[in-house]
Amino acid sequence: MWDLAGADLRSLAASDVRGFIDLINSLTEPRAGRKTAPVVSTTLAYGMGRMYELSKSFSDTRIDRKAFRDRKAALEWLGVSTDD
Repeated sequence: MWDLAGADLRSLAASDVRGFIDLINSLTEPRAGRKTAPVVSTTLAYGMGRMYELSKSFSDTRIDRKAFRDRKAALEWLGVSTDD
């Protein structure tokens, strides 16, 4: 889980988002077969998270990815106990 809820993404250009997704994909390749869940708080960031989800169709990474607005939901999707 990546907690990006406090990130201010308003000044990013489309090319910045694409570059960020490419960087993330390169860093997560060794984690093939696992999950990544960015958690965000704004509508803009959630839209970028959805772009990240869709980026898997443009790469050969084998990582499940899903953007969330809620930390508990992200943890549940990752299979992490949320009892605490």
